[in-house]
Amino acid sequence: MKSVKILGAGPAGLAAAINLSQNGYNVDIFERNLDVGNNINGNLQGLENWSGDQDVIEEFKKMNIKTNFHCEPFNNLRITNSKENWDFSCERPAFYVLKRGTDNNSLDQGLKKQALDNGVNIRFGETAPISDVDIVATGGDPKFKFAVGKGISFETEHKNVAVGLVNNYHAFKGYSYLLVSNGFGCIATVLFEGFQDLNKYFKRTLDEFQSNFDLDEKYPHKFSGYGSFSNQIMKREDQILIGEIAGFQDLLWGFGIRNAVKSGFIASKSILDGKECKDYYKIAENYFKPKLNSSIVNRFIWEKFASNNYSIILNRIYNSNDPLKYLNSFHNFNFLQKLIYPFALFYMKYRYPNLKL
Repeated sequence: MKSVKILGAGPAGLAAAINLSQNGYNVDIFERNLDVGNNINGNLQGLENWSGDQDVIEEFKKMNIKTNFHCEPFNNLRITNSKENWDFSCERPAFYVLKRGTDNNSLDQGLKKQALDNGVNIRFGETAPISDVDIVATGGDPKFKFAVGKGISFETEHKNVAVGLVNNYHAFKGYSYLLVSNGFGCIATVLFEGFQDLNKYFKRTLDEFQSNFDLDEKYPHKFSGYGSFSNQIMKREDQILIGEIAGFQDLLWGFGIRNAVKSGFIASKSILDGKECKDYYKIAENYFKPKLNSSIVNRFIWEKFASNNYSIILNRIYNSNDPLKYLNSFHNFNFLQKLIYPFALFYMKYRYPNLKL
């Protein structure tokens, strides 16, 4: 039986393991934590549904990923800058809310169960030399950090709600959000600059949401994280890099779960098809490079032309015939983005000297 060793049991590594094990491979995953989701600490995250041509859950099914985890569709959401509100109502889910961490119904635990049910050997509390593994899925690289986030999660009796807050008072060049899904909620802020003031911005965000929503938070606990990005797909000779360690992130808003799972699937398919690492990177580049380039342009527009309250951009999205279709066009490197890209890249290299652009 053929064997594959994977470093890291996040969504990318588990997606690759599930597909390889279903096709007769003996898969070992080395995970330095004692369980999957340990470093997530039980928050809610959005699985975006606009960057692809089909519903993300249907895409997961085609990648042999079952939804045996909390996955709440949200068709309605409010975006506010504290002065104006945009209430979006989409015909299909704008995104799905997922629970992350070690709870039984989290994405992480669901993927773990699928991997174990298929015979994957997850070696918790263990690591391995990078040179000894076939696939590296260790998550973001702090050298290429572009965003940081902080939040609290809690239990609540409040009804399901999704609110995004965008202004530089609450989240400098980023966004804050409130999510409540089936009795579980979280409040967080994500910064793209001014990381040293994260606590200040989070306190402002917390005060804003607590003063406008009767959440009655029970059992609150804190979480934090960061996102890393590179539009030069990170490569290693004779080894496959997947997920955020390869740079597969969205520079605009930091949604990365869909990319992580997709990259794990592409990696498994390349191995199953008997392709070499260079073939994997060619396939991955064809799929991800347009999205990475798009996110550079999108971040450039967000920072350069949105001004403090972001109303110009939000009005354009809101007044489009189909907001999700409109967003989709701006995540797949359309004609306008190709024209703007050289200027955006020059600006972003200056703005984010730590990123590999």
